[in-house]
Amino acid sequence: MSFRSVRVTAATALLVAVAYYVGANFGFFLRIPPSTPSVLWPPNTILTATLLLTPPRRWWIYLLAALPAHLAAELGMEWPASLVLALFITNCSEALIAAAGVRWFSDAPGRFDTLRRVTVFIVAAGLVAPFLSSFVDAAAVAAVQDEPYWLVWRVRFFSNVLTELMLGPAIILAVTAGPAWLRSASRGRRLEAALLAVALVIVGAWVFGVLIDRPVNIPGASVVVFLLPLILLMTVRFGPGGASLALLSTSLIAIWASAHGRGPFAVLPPAEGVQALQILLTMLIVPILCLAAVIVELHQATRALGERLEALRASEVLKSAILASLSSSVAVLDRGGRIIDVNAVWTRDGGEFAGPTSARIRVGDNYLDVWREAARRATPHADEAVAGIAAVLGGARLGFAIDYSAHAGAAERWFAMSVVPPSFPAPR
Repeated sequence: MSFRSVRVTAATALLVAVAYYVGANFGFFLRIPPSTPSVLWPPNTILTATLLLTPPRRWWIYLLAALPAHLAAELGMEWPASLVLALFITNCSEALIAAAGVRWFSDAPGRFDTLRRVTVFIVAAGLVAPFLSSFVDAAAVAAVQDEPYWLVWRVRFFSNVLTELMLGPAIILAVTAGPAWLRSASRGRRLEAALLAVALVIVGAWVFGVLIDRPVNIPGASVVVFLLPLILLMTVRFGPGGASLALLSTSLIAIWASAHGRGPFAVLPPAEGVQALQILLTMLIVPILCLAAVIVELHQATRALGERLEALRASEVLKSAILASLSSSVAVLDRGGRIIDVNAVWTRDGGEFAGPTSARIRVGDNYLDVWREAARRATPHADEAVAGIAAVLGGARLGFAIDYSAHAGAAERWFAMSVVPPSFPAPR
């Protein structure tokens, strides 16, 4: 590696260690004793995002960089060293399963702009990785701390599912798309984003009882009524980036309020209220991320269609100019032999002598049928003309030429006919 590459890798490793340590302490803050797992556990998601943003050959560096941060954070909890090391292994295993699954099935692991890419992230990182890694994690906690196995598994699973889906896209999009958006966004666009973010925080704080501790008879109903419109507006206006930041801020406010006994879920017992909140937030995050991806896909498809139509219009102008510049009679045929366009010379001559007959041939007539009719009348060279024209139209030949005669009353005139594929797209 070059010196610059070494510096970047070292700086990234240091940043991962600091973020892991901060995330672990944040997770401990949201832990509800006596349970060991936290309501929200950011370190695993921080590792997942790091692995998705970096080459696989350097994964071991960043996982190793997280070990001192893990030890510094968890040894302070006065847990046995064996449990601390076991939890680090399960944290790394979740990140590895998530990153490997997303990289294997997604064509762009760091992007959330198509429904397929979002679905892959939700399944691999949001469901499969927490599901598999929670078995070993729960076994270690149950063996060392003597806590109920399935309770630990359930708490850890729902916690990590929510964290992966809530925090993962936000980190990845902040790194990959955030700087470019800040450079290119207009002042009005930035102001709109700031106002929506402030409104979302204020409404979220009110809904979850941070500003005013108020009882709510129907947990979650106020979330749908007051918060969902703002989240949808952020999604429509700012795509996956806006959606992920809106979901992140909403989730953090809701979890903080729930940890302090406030908000719609405070009427439930602590364990039930936490799980209900985790399920609600997960059910909110999944469709919003999918909606954001669909919006981007539709926008890209609309733009591509507009570019295609513009190219077709340009090709039509070019085709008309080419046809108008030719001094010979020219007709454009579709694959079935029907005439779809002619030049000015053809129109001026009325289509006379354009085939083995004195009848006029116009746009809409089938030129191939004209020659087939001549072949049925045993006109000389008609069979050869039918075969040659059909071969070019079918793509079997790159060109065909023939000389033929046509009668105008008693006079006989000879013509040369050339059939070639067009060099511009014909209308369909």
